[in-house]
Amino acid sequence: MNWMHTHRDFLSAGLLVLLAAGLWMYSGSFPQLEAGYPGPALFPRLIALGLGLSGLLLGIQSLRSRQASAATAEPAAPAGPWPWLRMAGGIGGVVLFPYLHEWLGFVPALFVVCLAVALLMRVRLWAAGLTALGAAAVIYVLFTQLLSVPL
Repeated sequence: MNWMHTHRDFLSAGLLVLLAAGLWMYSGSFPQLEAGYPGPALFPRLIALGLGLSGLLLGIQSLRSRQASAATAEPAAPAGPWPWLRMAGGIGGVVLFPYLHEWLGFVPALFVVCLAVALLMRVRLWAAGLTALGAAAVIYVLFTQLLSVPL
């Protein structure tokens, strides 16, 4: 792992921790319910906790890899346009999802977007298909059966 990669990881870790702190503080302004029931701040705070922990772990990992690769640092080959095309494809999937949702329905649209994102990440077709199918099934069961939210 080269220095530039670990530098980006460390910067990303800092941004994740800052985002988590901002989300935690903002969700503190949400109203609270009586009788000890969790209020509307519960899920944003859980997300903030996950983001903060992910940022801390990424920061620790980047510091460790920076120390380990300091002696053997080699210049990396240029990445070319593929990372930017993959990122644009992922953003395109997010932008197209509402239109696919209207046309196909929630679960098939989710399957298509998950499959496309996995293929952009160069995952094998069978693994991408299984992952997309599993993600669509888990989200369907979670929302319709456990949370009683219509999709």
